Amino acid sequence: EGVVKLAGIIQAVTNPEVGPRRSERVIDAGIAATLARVLDRGGVCRARSARRINGYKLGARLSEGPLYEDFVATHPTLSLTRRVRLYPYPQGASQDLRQTIRLAAEREFRALEHLTHPSLLKPLEFQDSDFGPSLLFDHDPDALRLDHFVRRYQAALPLEARVHLIREVAEAVRFAH
Repeated sequence: EGVVKLAGIIQAVTNPEVGPRRSERVIDAGIAATLARVLDRGGVCRARSARRINGYKLGARLSEGPLYEDFVATHPTLSLTRRVRLYPYPQGASQDLRQTIRLAAEREFRALEHLTHPSLLKPLEFQDSDFGPSLLFDHDPDALRLDHFVRRYQAALPLEARVHLIREVAEAVRFAH
């Protein structure tokens, strides 16, 4: 008596008999902004497979650091594969924090964009997105990070090869600085 039972959200959204009638489903800009805030606060975000940066669809995560995540990304129209370094904005990040993250990504881009050295990867472009700023690099699917390479092959590396690797790294660092 006098108690209204509310349907579950899935049923309300998927079943027109339970949810609001089509004529009542008008969502204006204010409601859309409120829904976006509620979903963000609730931790609901688009699946990584649905995330795109400059047309590139993010795929498998390659690695991550304290401020970034690297992904394989494919451009479906151009049939290109890139490595995307995304500096993700944390949920609920303030405008100041978002700006700080963007500036860090921009600094990395500017520091690397003019370097031309066979041992250094340089970014192809800088992109802003709703997920955070990102750098796009060429991607070699057979490439291995140096620390992974050494861990995997250290027993098989003769002393001269180890010394050569150290020299290569030292030369790349000297060149970059």
